[in-house]
Amino acid sequence: MRSWRTIIGVAGPEFPGTHQPLLTELYVPLSMHAAFIPAVQETDDTRDQRWLVPFGRMKPGVTLTQAEANLNAIEKQMQAEYPHLGDTEPKRIDRMLHVVPTGGVRVPHLRRAIQKGASFMMAVTLLLVLLASVNVTGILLARAAARTREIALRISLGASRRRILRELLTESVLFGLLGAAAGVAVAYLSLDVLNHMQTPMQGAWRYVFDARLDLRVLTYGLGISVVASLLFGLTPALQATRVDPNEILKEGSAGSQGCRSGNRMRRGLVVTQFALSVAMLSILGLFLRSLGNLYTADPGFETSRQAYVYLVQTTRPEQWPQFYAELRRNAVALPGVESVSLATNPPVRFGDYQRVKVSGNTGRTIESPTAHVDDNYFATNGIALLRGRVFHENESAPGSVIVNHTLAQTLWPAGDAIGSSIRMRDNREHIVVGVVADSKYLSLAEDPQPFVYQPLDPSRSGNRIAVTVRTSVPPGSITPQLTSLVRRLDPVVDINRSGTYQEALDVAIWPTKMATRNLAFFSALGLILAMSGLFGLMAHHAEQKRPEVGLRMAMGATRSQVMRLFLTRGLRLALLGIAIGTVLTLALTRAVKSFLTGVSPSDPVTYTAVAALLAVVAVVASWVPARRAARTDPIVALRHQ
Repeated sequence: MRSWRTIIGVAGPEFPGTHQPLLTELYVPLSMHAAFIPAVQETDDTRDQRWLVPFGRMKPGVTLTQAEANLNAIEKQMQAEYPHLGDTEPKRIDRMLHVVPTGGVRVPHLRRAIQKGASFMMAVTLLLVLLASVNVTGILLARAAARTREIALRISLGASRRRILRELLTESVLFGLLGAAAGVAVAYLSLDVLNHMQTPMQGAWRYVFDARLDLRVLTYGLGISVVASLLFGLTPALQATRVDPNEILKEGSAGSQGCRSGNRMRRGLVVTQFALSVAMLSILGLFLRSLGNLYTADPGFETSRQAYVYLVQTTRPEQWPQFYAELRRNAVALPGVESVSLATNPPVRFGDYQRVKVSGNTGRTIESPTAHVDDNYFATNGIALLRGRVFHENESAPGSVIVNHTLAQTLWPAGDAIGSSIRMRDNREHIVVGVVADSKYLSLAEDPQPFVYQPLDPSRSGNRIAVTVRTSVPPGSITPQLTSLVRRLDPVVDINRSGTYQEALDVAIWPTKMATRNLAFFSALGLILAMSGLFGLMAHHAEQKRPEVGLRMAMGATRSQVMRLFLTRGLRLALLGIAIGTVLTLALTRAVKSFLTGVSPSDPVTYTAVAALLAVVAVVASWVPARRAARTDPIVALRHQ
């Protein structure tokens, strides 16, 4: 039955809620929680409830470290007084209290995941900044070489080297600031796209991305630009001011010593660019292979014919059995539906399982996720029964359990699990009546792990139930009918999320897909920078070697030999950079191992493909300068010499 509540206030638009990035749209008094969700009113006063998140305002001058130290002392005292609090979730007993700043993401597990992903993308971004800075250094070296005669003339007329150095560094910083301004403009234009980015997360939750260009971001960007401009502009400036005016003005050119020194430095920069490109492209290749493995991974259950709705009951538990019985009876009558199952968690809700301690009659104790399922669960989801039986219809007694293959092998490696007993948090014996095949429970990338299935009792298994249907038609066409059926039977039930299993798998893969897209963009930019750096070096080299080329061709060298000479020089630099980059990347990719699925950080296929790609890029970048050098007219070249 619906009831009306009075709105007494409206939060400001600048306050998205206390659980970013989840958007909170309604606030109710804590004392009215049971009135909104009667299903939990009987457990609100127990100490093992973990849905409450306390917020506090620190005293002036108190740091997060000091506050956490004080809370740690309280936590240890709580553990000593109430040791049973860890029985339901043993992995969390050692950390019941988390201290996080109120700015940014405040949900602990989301905060850790976002921090991990953001740190990785920041490292890739800094790698791209380094590659761009090296490229700009090469350009500044070429520009300094072109201005050698001008600088020599100014020094001969009395200008101090310090003054010229300061002027060149000022120019470098100005270029950096112009680049920073352009970057800020692009970032500002991108804010609206970022803040309205749509995620494939299904259900009632809405996500808010509060990205903004505040003073910290602008200061950071400006600082990076100024520091990079000074560091990478210093070498070209020093190179330009270390000239002998007498030699330069006497020769009427840039001077052989300065040219040789500058060319060596530019060649070193090109090698560095290719080495950095190896790192970026190798990480991209590993992510691409990892993404491919996620798409082809076998989750252990069928995904092509399943649709589901995840319900959160707000009525009293005694009303649930009748509701779910009617829902199941009406759902199986929908056109195209072959079977219906109920469970506290659908298999595609990765990582959202309650954990329990499981003790076998062999004396060994392990930790395992668990779910409550009905008799149709395994058939509906296509999970193979290996031994024993599934639950009987309406088998709600807590005495029977079904375990997966990994748990059976862990607790009874030399015997049969069927008929054996286990103990869980209720300290009662539960008889194993079946063993089913392993599935993916926490993520698509996980190794096989134990799992316990318990009989579902709709009135006792919690207020969250997933209804899954197996169809003979496209499952996306069943989802609207299923949600309409739920609304017809109970207009006030909360449909937390709904969709097909394939859509849910896309949600699980989405973070890796987004990271791969960003890496592809950054790697493409890095590849363009490396290619342009080699092209510029070879073009400058071809111009410098023009008299030598003319002399070679006058002595009988063919155009193909000249082209081969320049292509070989460009390819040699690229291969050196590829070799150095491969060695460095092999040492660094261990840090990305946790992001990969089914592929080693030292995967030879990836590194071979990257080396081949960069070799082709080197040939393409050297082709135009080599072809231009091969078209040199010997008479014109020797006349200019």
